[in-house]
Amino acid sequence: MLALLVVAATFRDYGVTWDEGVQARYGELVVDYFRSGLRDHRADQFLSLRIYGPPFEAAAALITAPFPDAKWELRHLLTALVGLLAVPGLIICARAARMPRVGPVAAVALLTMPRYWGDLFANSKDVPFAAAFTLAMAALATVVTSPGRPVRTVVRAGLAIGGAAALRPGGLPLLVAMLLVSLVLSGGPVASLAAAARRGVDALAKGVAALAVAWLVMIAFWPWAHVAPLSHPIAAMARAASLAKVYPVLFEGGVVPSNQLPARYVAEFLLITTPLPLLTLAVAGLCVALRRQWRAPGSAAARVLLLLELWWLVPIAAAAVVRPNVYDGLRHFLFILPALALFAGLGALTIATAPRASTTRVLATLAVVVALLWPVPALVRLHPYQYTYFNELVGGLAGASGRYETDYWVASYREAMRWIQDPARARPDHRPLRVLVAANELSFTAAEAYAGPDVDLVRLTGPTTEDRLPDGIDYFIATYRHGMNRTFPAAPVVHEIGRDGAVFTTIKAARGAKPTA
Repeated sequence: MLALLVVAATFRDYGVTWDEGVQARYGELVVDYFRSGLRDHRADQFLSLRIYGPPFEAAAALITAPFPDAKWELRHLLTALVGLLAVPGLIICARAARMPRVGPVAAVALLTMPRYWGDLFANSKDVPFAAAFTLAMAALATVVTSPGRPVRTVVRAGLAIGGAAALRPGGLPLLVAMLLVSLVLSGGPVASLAAAARRGVDALAKGVAALAVAWLVMIAFWPWAHVAPLSHPIAAMARAASLAKVYPVLFEGGVVPSNQLPARYVAEFLLITTPLPLLTLAVAGLCVALRRQWRAPGSAAARVLLLLELWWLVPIAAAAVVRPNVYDGLRHFLFILPALALFAGLGALTIATAPRASTTRVLATLAVVVALLWPVPALVRLHPYQYTYFNELVGGLAGASGRYETDYWVASYREAMRWIQDPARARPDHRPLRVLVAANELSFTAAEAYAGPDVDLVRLTGPTTEDRLPDGIDYFIATYRHGMNRTFPAAPVVHEIGRDGAVFTTIKAARGAKPTA
């Protein structure tokens, strides 16, 4: 309930992000496809978005259409509400593992993770998938604890997997692997080789049935898949596993092509962007889980814990081995954070409830509470840029600035546009301000969404050798990403936007423009 209240109070504070404009447009084109009776295929030709599932974007387009003036704020609210659906998924997983009190604690751990909370409002690509993946894992945990694997339980799992894959088709192979693991783990140990063979055949049959259900759900609202229901989804999965476009990534102080990042990239980002107390609790929880599995290896709880461990650890290991073309830190792996939160919840509850003297127990409980709430001051300080959080291992956000990507989605352009449009900076002749924005065709919306009638925006899409702003330009807005802030070095910096000692966006002015007050 508290999370809902905070979402309701703050969702208007978040800026439009780099990809959000094209994501919203894709949703509108998908709606047009269905309104045309499946004849309008513009969604299939819109950039490369055809390889992504459109259910969330189409739903957002329908809901926001009657409210054009509040389009972006409503999208942020919807994204956050969908992201909060990870919470019931965590609670179901914890119950399946016979640790029901862990669920609410895990929810606290997840919602105080700055990287999850910061993405919660404007990341319509990865937040809905993270929530749907959590619900799918909850369904699979139920399969593990269902003797005989009832058909209805397997069908529910197929529906949940299909719902997640409908958002990110590239995630289906991992979800299918988790499905097979859950089917193998269900039912406990077997008495003979023949019984194992029978169980294997039954698991295979029900796995195929669940996959068929998942496939139908995945393609139901996907225009490109309607053209070729088998080959196009497979092509999308292959494309997701090996993106063709390579991006420059700031990593450990150097710029590295996204397809040449070291094997440790994902693991390192998890290490340096998770609050250390939560990470410590998660490791403690993993140790507790391993101990329980050692003591009762055939129990239902041990089998569910194995499934949850694989959820957390397999994607990290796979990234290290396969080394996919990734970027933007943990963005593509946001779905593992709920798993980490589960183990943090297990660690926290174990420490707080371990048998000991009453005074020691009180101190242990206080320590756990402090650990769980440790990120809250950072959540407040960084607002609304919580997704830029780095922990003490790299000196916090200030230490990470210049070494790692911080505001990689230029959400700070909203604040820059608000500053420029302050009445104190209006032109004396009442003409519109001309503002040059360092942006490409994707990120330009991050500024354009907040431009009023008294501002004319011009896009700067590439490098320039000019020292000063072009004639007629009043201000220049530039992200620190890709060093765009270094453009026009002779133009004076009149305002900077950032948090915790790191600068995200610089505003430069022409001569005569009004600087910061």
